[in-house]
Amino acid sequence: DLIYKSKRKFYFSLTSFLDDKIEKLIEYKMKKYTNSFSKFKIQNRKLRIKLTELLMYKNPSNKYQYEFLKFSSNITEKISALSMLIEHNTSIEEAEKIFIEWEKNDMLLNKWYSVIGSKSLPGEASKTVEELSNKKNFNWKNPNRFRSLIASFAYNNLAGFHNIDGSGYDLVISWILKMDNHNPQIAASLCTC
Repeated sequence: DLIYKSKRKFYFSLTSFLDDKIEKLIEYKMKKYTNSFSKFKIQNRKLRIKLTELLMYKNPSNKYQYEFLKFSSNITEKISALSMLIEHNTSIEEAEKIFIEWEKNDMLLNKWYSVIGSKSLPGEASKTVEELSNKKNFNWKNPNRFRSLIASFAYNNLAGFHNIDGSGYDLVISWILKMDNHNPQIAASLCTC
């Protein structure tokens, strides 16, 4: 909890210190935007994403995350925008729209589950993961789908998994027991968390 809170406080302080320079730089990078795979364009995208992630700590309802979602044809930006929405709990409706958009593509749907599992707010994470595991298209017997949600939560959402109330441990233990009857290897690998 201390690491999680300190990280958020640090990023908020950094963003406050940089003030409007972040938005000006994002705007500048947006003007140069093209969806290209050249090294320069990839670096440009990465910088824009990082700057927007920083801005989220001070202004979670900034327009840039939505621009990534609406105008980008680049999946990296869409996944980054989804991550920002979930980590800062700004728009569940947008996350649901992405779910509907990606529902027919297994690889993208696994990414969606992975982002939700790893980025959900610590106090709500285990409840969110449990609810998502009851969705009709969450086939827990599919190893990739299982890893995308349950393992992402256990390995990547440290503040949620290690929540002081023990709900993260309870959730993962119940899944280990359930999975052990179906796929002992995956259950064993989940034990390492």
